[in-house]
Amino acid sequence: MPATVLAPERGVAKKRLSPAAKRTLWGLGLGMLAAGLLALGAFSPAFARAFVLASRSWNAVYSLLFSPLPFSAAEIALLAGGAWALFCLFRLVFRLIRRPGGRKALLLAYLSRLVLTGGCLALAFSALWGVCYSDPGLTDLLGLDIRPRSTEELYAVCVDMLTEAARLAPAVPRDGEGICDFGAFSTLAGGVSGAYGRLAEAEPFFTAPFYPAPKRVLLSELMSRFGISGIYAPFTAEANVNGLTPHSHLPFTMCHEAAHRLGLAREEDANFAAFLACISSGDIQYNYSGYLLAYIYASNALYRTDREAAYGLSDLESPEIKSDLAYYSAYLRQFEGPATSLGTAANNTYLRAMGQSDGVRSYGRVVDLLCAWHERQGA
Repeated sequence: MPATVLAPERGVAKKRLSPAAKRTLWGLGLGMLAAGLLALGAFSPAFARAFVLASRSWNAVYSLLFSPLPFSAAEIALLAGGAWALFCLFRLVFRLIRRPGGRKALLLAYLSRLVLTGGCLALAFSALWGVCYSDPGLTDLLGLDIRPRSTEELYAVCVDMLTEAARLAPAVPRDGEGICDFGAFSTLAGGVSGAYGRLAEAEPFFTAPFYPAPKRVLLSELMSRFGISGIYAPFTAEANVNGLTPHSHLPFTMCHEAAHRLGLAREEDANFAAFLACISSGDIQYNYSGYLLAYIYASNALYRTDREAAYGLSDLESPEIKSDLAYYSAYLRQFEGPATSLGTAANNTYLRAMGQSDGVRSYGRVVDLLCAWHERQGA
């Protein structure tokens, strides 16, 4: 009887991950890496400051690619991405209806792609710009003394900003109704380079390889309805501005978004940089916008402290300033609605997620910087 030949024992087969599981793990891993970069910036201010300065180099490279385009590449990419997402969603629904037996696998595949895409975007955002939120900011850089201010000090800042704005108001270009009219968007946007170039002569921190002009957003009306005046796109290094913004506010808004490109991610820093750039520009339109917006921010802060004193400031406003403020208020009322509240809530959530605990109120923290700067000027 022949000997029985035993078959070699087979090892236990390794369980392989499905493509959906692999995509999910990759997406989560990239998301964790993005969070790690942000945490490193928050832990090490020195790393965050080095990141800010280094970001200007790769922003310059991106600008060589995207700034020559007459439109916002970020806006086009967003629209294309939204259209693709809707297409994928409709295709998923169609497949779920046609293949009821494979619904679980289809859903897992779809969700895993969402996780992977989210992880890639999160890492790109953190690596290109997000770490800038941890930078110490202009307070330390410019040696400003940030401390609680008395009502009298705040009132003095309001009066000085208003006085400068009133001095310039009659000389800026206006339309037949007496409202600011600074001409074509593209021409006005070209002044941002000169504004920051002159500021950099006094404050070297603001030096950059070059300063691309902000771009007018095609969907400006939609931005107005959501209460958005501008958006910085770190993926393309483009400063995107709502073209419907009243001209009295437009130069300041342009400089604000351009400040984000310089690595000033925090809103109070971007606002203060916009103020400094506007008043340094040598362009009366920028000068007026800078002082007017500084007055608005300071008077709003005064209103929360002393309403009677804030109301008294209106008696000092020149007829031109009253016209510009009334026109801006009418512009805001024109687009008020549920979308505005939604836009504010979304922006508030984003700012809090990026470490700005005041949320949208951080826009008004520029007053602390203005008061410290005002004191240092000896005004």
